Amino acid sequence: MEIKEKDGKYYMLLANGELEISEEQAMSLVKNRGAVIRNNLQSWIDNFYQKSWGVNKVPGTVDAFIRSGAFFDQVMRDLEQIAVACNYQQDVINKMGAFCERQMAQLYTNRDKSGDTALTDYHILCWQRVNTFVHAMGDR
Repeated sequence: MEIKEKDGKYYMLLANGELEISEEQAMSLVKNRGAVIRNNLQSWIDNFYQKSWGVNKVPGTVDAFIRSGAFFDQVMRDLEQIAVACNYQQDVINKMGAFCERQMAQLYTNRDKSGDTALTDYHILCWQRVNTFVHAMGDR
């Protein structure tokens, strides 16, 4: 919602034009919008700010996460090239999805053995992202 003033009059901008409103209506809308923002901010603070979001172990550097992110971006580019080359054949897309699911299953199996559960959880999320991407290609 956007309100603008033009020639001493107030207008509320809508998707299909603008609606002239009084100064009192404009002030009321601005005041109410501020209250909604303040209430949502307070709700966020109450629900999340004081809570602890713990993980078992976080690597000393973020390099592992950065390298992993770049790796999974490249995996998605490679899978997209394969899909384009085979004209998005559904059986190829299904095999790609199955591959992603096997990778996630293996990570879940070895998660507690890895010692770095934060990075393992990140890799699981990345494979889920790749799997979603693959299935979206199949919906074309």
